[in-house]
Amino acid sequence: MKDSSSPVRYDVFLSDDSADKDAVAQIAARLRDDGVSPFLDKWCLVPGARWQERLREALLASQCAAVFFGTGGGGRWRDEELIATVAPLDAERFEREIRDLFAELEARIGRKLSAEERARHIPAEAE
Repeated sequence: MKDSSSPVRYDVFLSDDSADKDAVAQIAARLRDDGVSPFLDKWCLVPGARWQERLREALLASQCAAVFFGTGGGGRWRDEELIATVAPLDAERFEREIRDLFAELEARIGRKLSAEERARHIPAEAE
């Protein structure tokens, strides 16, 4: 997902629905406090700027993306962010990305995730 020509780098691109902005901002703050560099549109986009282009740039400059499916039921831009994130990945690469993300998370929290914890974070199609 990361594009080497992008000047700003993010560890994770956070994609959410406007109804969940406050909850996702709390998660982003916790990530930042833990040394993770998140892209959160609420923090990183400048009002009046070409935000669609900036979202694409940020997505390409991110190591990974976290798509939040919350109370708002989604929206057009979140759906496009999800498609842009997952579409280029073939099944093998997707599985490798998932394994790598879990390994990184486990290293950060200092323990292995249980099968139940992993299942909560993997879409049914990826299992």
